[in-house]
Amino acid sequence: MKKKKIIAVILAVLVMLNFAFVVNAEDVAAVSDEEVVLEPAEQGEEVEEIKQEKPERVKKEKDVKETEEVENENEVTVTEEEPENEKDGILRLREAKRLVKEEKIELRTYLKEMRELFPDMTKEERKELLKEIAEAKKELKDFRIETFIGGKNVDYEKYDKVYPVIKSGRTIVPIRALTEAYGCEVKWDEENQKVTIIKDNIVIEMVIDELKAYVNGEEFQLDAKPELSNGRTVVPVRFVAESLKLEVIWDEESNTVIVE
Repeated sequence: MKKKKIIAVILAVLVMLNFAFVVNAEDVAAVSDEEVVLEPAEQGEEVEEIKQEKPERVKKEKDVKETEEVENENEVTVTEEEPENEKDGILRLREAKRLVKEEKIELRTYLKEMRELFPDMTKEERKELLKEIAEAKKELKDFRIETFIGGKNVDYEKYDKVYPVIKSGRTIVPIRALTEAYGCEVKWDEENQKVTIIKDNIVIEMVIDELKAYVNGEEFQLDAKPELSNGRTVVPVRFVAESLKLEVIWDEESNTVIVE
C-alpha cells in the first residue's frame, strides 16, 4: 500500500514536470515565431535604408566625377591658350599699325615696336616689317640708316651718337657695334693708327685712312677707308662682316643694313 502511494506521488511529480516543460516549450516556440516574423521586417527596413543611401552615394560620386572633369577641361584650356608674349609677330605688327591709325599711339612708338619685333620674325615676315619701317620713316622724314646686327637693332646712342653713313657707296659703322655683337676681340695701335679684329682663327687688320686691309695676312682693297669720327673708329661694315663669314643684306627702301 505504501509502495503504491510513493509511485503515485512520483507519477504526480513527473506529470507536473512534464506540464512545465510543455509550457516552456510553447513559450520558446512563441518567441521563436515572433523573431521569425520580425527578422524579415527588420531586414526589409535595412534593405530600404541601403536603397535610399545608394542613390545619394551614386549622386555624390557623379558630382565629384563631373567636378574633376570640369577641372581637367579648365587645365587643358589653360595649357592650350597661347601666352600673350608669344603672339605671332605679324599680328602684333598689324595691331600696332591699327593703333597708329586710330591715333592711340605715336608713329615713333610704332617704329620702336617694329624694331623690337625684328629678331623673332622669319625672313618673309621681315620683308613686310621693312616695308612698314620704310613708310614710317618716310612720314617722319627720318633718313638715318637702320642696322640690325645679330638680329638686334643697334642703338647708336651708346656709341657717342656716331651713326652709320654711306661713303663711296659703302656703309661705314662704329667698329664696336659690329664686334661687340659677335664677341670679337679688338686691338688698337695708337702709334700706327691700326685696328685689329680677332674672332676665332680670323684676324682682320686695317689702318685709318688707308684702302688696304689684311685678313689672315692676305691683302684686300677697300672701297671705303676706315676713319675716326668723334673718337670712334668707323669701318666698312660689309667688308668686316663678310671677312667674319657673316651675311650682309641691304634693304634700299628702308635704308637698312642686316648682318647675320
